This record gives sequence, structure tokens and C-alpha cells, in this order.
Amino acid sequence: MMHFQDPYNFDLERVQHCDINYSLPDGRIIPFCTMNTIHRARSEEKFSIPLAEWRERRKPDKMEEESITTPFVAQDE
Repeated sequence: MMHFQDPYNFDLERVQHCDINYSLPDGRIIPFCTMNTIHRARSEEKFSIPLAEWRERRKPDKMEEESITTPFVAQDE
């Protein structure tokens, strides 16, 4: 079982052996264990774009547009 590490339980040895990774748009590979603690804020700042710009580049279809504008509501069974 893997979990995100935080500043209070950071374990460098586990990071060195982490076999689950994120790939970033610039080609870098980030260990899953360190994503939230070290990399998330900087990678989101570097690679995020305003929603209007994303729509212009992506030209989302109806289903995509609904998925980002309509909140998900779980259906009672």
C-alpha cells in the first residue's frame, strides 16, 4: 500500500524505491510518494492554464463541457 508523504512522515528511502510515478508535460517523472509534499504546487503553477484558454485550445465536446461545469451528484440507490 502506498500513501502520500507529508512533512511529518517523509521517508527518503521509500521515495528512492517508489515504483508508482506521475509524468509531467515536460517529460519529468515524479515519484507518487513525493507529489503532494514537494511537487504539486510548483507543477500546477507551471502547467495550469485558465479555463477559457483551455476551452479555446481543446474545443471540448458537450460531455466534456458538462463534466467541468455541472457538479457531480451521486444518485441514491
